[in-house]
Amino acid sequence: MSGLTEDQKSRLLERFRSLSLGSAHLSAAHARMLVAEVDAVLGGVVEPEPRAEPVVPDGVVTIACDGSCLANPDGPTGWAWVATDGRSDSGGLANGTNNIGELLALINALEAHPDTALHLQLDSQYVLNSATKWIPGWKRKGWKTASGKPVANVDLMRRLDELLRAREEAGIPTTWEWVRGHNQHALNEEADRLAGEAARLAR
Repeated sequence: MSGLTEDQKSRLLERFRSLSLGSAHLSAAHARMLVAEVDAVLGGVVEPEPRAEPVVPDGVVTIACDGSCLANPDGPTGWAWVATDGRSDSGGLANGTNNIGELLALINALEAHPDTALHLQLDSQYVLNSATKWIPGWKRKGWKTASGKPVANVDLMRRLDELLRAREEAGIPTTWEWVRGHNQHALNEEADRLAGEAARLAR
């Protein structure tokens, strides 16, 4: 509470005492009241914590990848990537899914930068986990999941695996970052816009 005045600190402490926070239970109504009052006091007083951005070394290109499906599943689907080297690309197909759009964005970004050190920003945990965790296990099981079912989008997963293995064998650095979509990440917002536009054009 270092950003508060002494008067504001006193008001908060007084409200804590009046609501008998030392008792075993705090009613839901009192909890909501307390949260509202704390918000009112803190509003505009305490600056939000700045978002910690990863330090990307010089010479590494950051690329945001995103996909869009207008009627998931089997609706018009778009994909897009946007890079800090000034390049971008997008495309669409008449029928797909959100996951297919997300995978196509990453695959196309990798294909466009085969020899470039990359920092990849994804808002899809499905694609991020596939690329960084799940693919080796699926391959060992003959492209089956832990439950024995065929891996979804297996052709795209195989292509993604080929691209990542080629980068690893060539010693080309690849780092990853999950970003929350629609959360003021400039590259992600632009990739989202382009993917949505591509999906609309694919109708």
